[in-house]
Amino acid sequence: MIRVTDSAQAYVANLAAERGCDPVVRVRIVGGGCQGLTWDVTLGAGAPREGDRRRTTGRVTSVVDPASARYLAGAALDFGPVTQNGLRQPSSGEPQASDLRVIRLAVKRTCECGESFPAS
Repeated sequence: MIRVTDSAQAYVANLAAERGCDPVVRVRIVGGGCQGLTWDVTLGAGAPREGDRRRTTGRVTSVVDPASARYLAGAALDFGPVTQNGLRQPSSGEPQASDLRVIRLAVKRTCECGESFPAS
């Protein structure tokens, strides 16, 4: 299950307050990018879906679907400068901030741009 770092909690909580919604993020793995898979973050998880896993870290609740959970085990949603073990958020994702990213994904390698990874 993914956790949310302190810096990401502050960012998500402030963004949720600006938008008048709950500080809940859905983090999922989706098809896309040059390697086949990428990740997506959506503010406001919507209605719970069967099998969703929820975790509250401080002020923010993260929601992960069962298919994405294997890639997100031990990962964290972080906010700040991109680090060597982090992936940038795809520009089409939401919330739109280039420094919001998932770090420590359970994947063997990522693409050179750091925005996608292969399924195996």
